[in-house]
Amino acid sequence: LPCWRCLHPRPCRRAPPPHPPPPRPPPPSPPPPAKSEAKQYYQLWADAPADGNSNLNLYTTYGVLCPYLYLRVAAVLRTQGLDESRIVNARNNNGCASIQGFPSSRPTRVEYKIYLQLTPSEWGALAGALRSSAVTVDDGHVMCGSTLYFQEYDTGANTLPPLTPAVQPQWLSHAKGSNVCYTNAYTRIRNA
Repeated sequence: LPCWRCLHPRPCRRAPPPHPPPPRPPPPSPPPPAKSEAKQYYQLWADAPADGNSNLNLYTTYGVLCPYLYLRVAAVLRTQGLDESRIVNARNNNGCASIQGFPSSRPTRVEYKIYLQLTPSEWGALAGALRSSAVTVDDGHVMCGSTLYFQEYDTGANTLPPLTPAVQPQWLSHAKGSNVCYTNAYTRIRNA
């Protein structure tokens, strides 16, 4: 049949059906998300002996030692770009999460602890900074003869060796460290 639109008596040609466009390659898969470290609980704690120190008891630990150690830890957290809210249960005991005297009736030593929730790398940086600076002992109002522990909370495993009077006598021993550590819980902080 002649095409009625055509002026020529030949049949009309129909346009070929459009070919579908070639399939597009799939978009590249996104890179895997960076593995973020899970936060864990850690503890920094001091074991302070009453022997050789005056006015060390549960009341002065609550009123003097805990607030100063808390402030020191919070200051180091801020220098590392972290918030002091990473310190857990700090309101329990005026900056500490736990205070205990041993024996409980008439303590000859006091333990006070700060708990933190950090990633392992954040804890490593914080603990390293605290352990390597005499300012921790001085600004933290740490009593002479004390031992400072840096541990995982769940296991109690040391993440760094404890800071002891034998390891750092110039900071923590009664004989050599009295210009850094404190022998009286009521002594005013030196750098205030």
